[in-house]
Amino acid sequence: MEIKGDYVILTKEEFAGLLAVIEQLKKEVNELKAQLGKNSGNSSKPPSSDGYKKKIKNNREKSNKKQGAQEGHEGTTLQMVATPDKVVKHRANGRVGKGISAQASHRTVLE
Repeated sequence: MEIKGDYVILTKEEFAGLLAVIEQLKKEVNELKAQLGKNSGNSSKPPSSDGYKKKIKNNREKSNKKQGAQEGHEGTTLQMVATPDKVVKHRANGRVGKGISAQASHRTVLE
């Protein structure tokens, strides 16, 4: 290696060696980043290794709205029709549960 002013002059072997060191360091950095990203939730590490960080259970803000459809929302329900386009028959196969008839049943397809 030779220094001339603002430049460093390297032989091909020295340059190849530096590239190998850079690749090795990149690999080590990626492995360490992967270790930092692991906790008991996404790996087989025990919870005691998680440290003292408080876990965020829910980051959604509380609102005053009730659950489900809001007032004024017009809901729609799929109604049965008198003459369906298609009727599919389903037959019970094998063992039938308690209170269920082993007779053939049918289902109306709504479209």
